[in-house]
Amino acid sequence: PESHVPPGHGDKVTAPRGEEARGVLFAALLRACELPVEVVSSSAGPLAAEEARVSEAIEALCHHGAWRPPGTDVELVCEVLDALPRCGEWLAALDARSMRSDLDTMDRYRLGKLLAASGELEKAATCYRQVLARPEPLCFALALELAEAAAAGDRPALAYAAIDRLAAVALHEPGEHGHPDERSRAKTLGALLSRGREAALRAGSPTRAAALGRAAVNFLERAHFGSAMREAQLGAIEALCASGQPELAMGYVKRMRESAVEDQDSEDEALAILAAARQLERDNELDKALALKRRAAGILEERGEVVLAAEPRRLAAELLARRGQIEQARQEVAGAAEQLETGDHASDPVRRRLALQLRMAEVGYALRLGKPASVLKRADQIRRGYEDLGDKKGAAAALVVLAQALLLVGDGARAWKALERAADDLELCFARASSFRVRAELRYLKGDVRGARLLLHDAERTF
Repeated sequence: PESHVPPGHGDKVTAPRGEEARGVLFAALLRACELPVEVVSSSAGPLAAEEARVSEAIEALCHHGAWRPPGTDVELVCEVLDALPRCGEWLAALDARSMRSDLDTMDRYRLGKLLAASGELEKAATCYRQVLARPEPLCFALALELAEAAAAGDRPALAYAAIDRLAAVALHEPGEHGHPDERSRAKTLGALLSRGREAALRAGSPTRAAALGRAAVNFLERAHFGSAMREAQLGAIEALCASGQPELAMGYVKRMRESAVEDQDSEDEALAILAAARQLERDNELDKALALKRRAAGILEERGEVVLAAEPRRLAAELLARRGQIEQARQEVAGAAEQLETGDHASDPVRRRLALQLRMAEVGYALRLGKPASVLKRADQIRRGYEDLGDKKGAAAALVVLAQALLLVGDGARAWKALERAADDLELCFARASSFRVRAELRYLKGDVRGARLLLHDAERTF
């Protein structure tokens, strides 16, 4: 529709004006307030009838950070707005505000957020640049918000500038060691620096991400916050590996593992081992990486954590398949699935779903081995399992695997029927692409070469 255009294309399309366009805009704002549908329907029209209401909403959102719709007791916070329908009066009011020279730092930043939500990314970037160019110090939270907004908007240069300001504020902000609030401050800064690390990675600067990740760990170590500390360490390991500093990354892995062993925390120990395995895999030390992944699974299984152990088993199977050991990969996931399907809690829906996912991986490996007969029975069991859980998409994916196996044994008629049953519930994913590929083979077998070619194009595009 004309009122919704791809982000960043605002200047190329004329935004609709008038009461109807304002009504669509205010309906979106009211929905963002999480008001009931009937309130949205009854309130959007009266608001749209007065053009001045547009400027009032922008003034409240930019200057005060929140807008309260007339006649309600809720507030819409500027920061939660994501994508707004285009409205000519709204964009004109935003442009007019951007020309003012009396806006303070937060007002200018919020104006940038509104412009970004309205699809005016270039104008939003200009607002962010103006905020960064101000001589007064930038508060930590605002520097972080700017970094995240610029990274999300694919403005790496802006993101880097904001991240550098973020680091400067975090590392030089005053704070007395041993002060009663020092622990709370360290926790806050550690958490915010972790967000900055993520923003730096999204913006494509692993070196900045590594520096922020290490700073986050240092602050959280000072504060002695275990759970937040684990997440920060894992993030630092990822950033250090991405920035080409594997030795430092392995240092954090060692510290994580020592701490987990000391605390007898099997999950943390397994996470540390998997982090080390990922680094070894990057270095092409596949035998060592496989041994560590199996070790992580073994630690969890020894302590009865078979649900958590399923993921390292799956990762080990992927590594085996990468090495061409398809049968061993199949056995790996089959064993993990069997553990989930037995025991006192085998009927738990979470365990059942996880077991079905592992069984899907098992039949996938069986197909690669050219063993369709073993797939036929298993795929139908998987389909029924997903149907029992009410998962139509999972059942449809199992039907596609069944069709692939039927095709391999030469039963094209049943393969076609299986695909027809799956068609309505397939999402845009690997299963849908696979169904196109099987259909193409069936068409080819019937002599319809052109139809087969078109379906292969569909498969390629979906993959």
